[in-house]
Amino acid sequence: MLAVLVVDDEPFVRVAMASLRDWKALGYDFLYEAANGQQALDLLAQHPEIDIVLLDLSMPVMDGIQFLKALTGAEGAPPNPNPPSVIVLSAHGDFPLVRTAFNLGVKDYLLKTEVDENTLTAMLDKVASQRSQNKPAAPRRDADEARALLDLLAGAAPPEAHKVAGIHLEFPLTLWSLGIRDFDGLEARLDPDELARFQDLFLRSIRQILGRRGGGCAVGVGRDLAALFTGPEVEVPLTAKELKDSLERYLSVRIDVVPRTGISDAGEIPEAWDALGRERPATSRIVVVTKRYLREHFTRPVIPLDELAAHVGVSRNHLSWEFARETGETITEHLARLRVEEACRLLATTTLKVYEISERVGYTNVEHFGRVFKKVTGTSPNRWAGDGGSKVFRDIHQ
Repeated sequence: MLAVLVVDDEPFVRVAMASLRDWKALGYDFLYEAANGQQALDLLAQHPEIDIVLLDLSMPVMDGIQFLKALTGAEGAPPNPNPPSVIVLSAHGDFPLVRTAFNLGVKDYLLKTEVDENTLTAMLDKVASQRSQNKPAAPRRDADEARALLDLLAGAAPPEAHKVAGIHLEFPLTLWSLGIRDFDGLEARLDPDELARFQDLFLRSIRQILGRRGGGCAVGVGRDLAALFTGPEVEVPLTAKELKDSLERYLSVRIDVVPRTGISDAGEIPEAWDALGRERPATSRIVVVTKRYLREHFTRPVIPLDELAAHVGVSRNHLSWEFARETGETITEHLARLRVEEACRLLATTTLKVYEISERVGYTNVEHFGRVFKKVTGTSPNRWAGDGGSKVFRDIHQ
């Protein structure tokens, strides 16, 4: 039996949590409650057998963040030598506090308005499993599932390969694209650790909503996009509204939700995802970040695809596929065009020799540079300049 402490300044919330179901039959004893962080610390000192804390963040006397700092010794207080696992009970708009709470060791979170007996049971079971194993709950399996879903989207694996990873998809399937529209602003406000935490909360929130709506799975595609897979029991209009409303209200970002229904088997998923990409309101961040990185590094002779994929945050196969699908050109073709455009600028505005320009734009072999230049412009560098290409360039850019 695991002992549970509910910490919330609202008595109704404490009672409601303990009364959702027969917890003892499931191995949980909701024996303790506190109205603020100080009361919770006092109870933990008296009852070190408490295993799990359900913690509100906004409370008088001592709030949830102050409680966590005291519990972990973050501000000089002696840390609890055998700390309980903490699950945050969050209100809409609490994301900055939730982010801080995770940095202080919180295991997971639940939105107060979305707690029911099933979601709370699932969360308690997950934390109980982690405590018994003293390690994250099957991170390798999660990674395998994510990879299988990404390969399924990109058509990089046989249509039935997802079953090997233990993923069950029900048909007819609805495939969803969920994009964070203002991710650039978010990235500017958060440091890398906070951004990673936000992306984790983004996916966790999606999965909570899907769990209430009838199930499904979700995977991150790059840093600002998620793909969702739901079966026929999920009502598309209601789910779309809840996804958009809940995520925008809780995470304070704008969300684009685009579903595609009627997918009859796994083999249709790549084409459906491709169609969703054309329907997305804006160019995906995968393409935006890739273009920016190439623009900043195109003078390097070699830009490994693995390095570029790691920077963008997707697999090399998915990066190549998504970039070509959205832009109509391969990454290699785009890089060549960037280099040739810069070479044209240098031919038009400097007295540098062709071999010097070749080196400046990332080609160590001037013959190879000449072949690429001709493929892009239809002529050689010398002839381009002699035929008036440089004059046209100057006229356009003056």
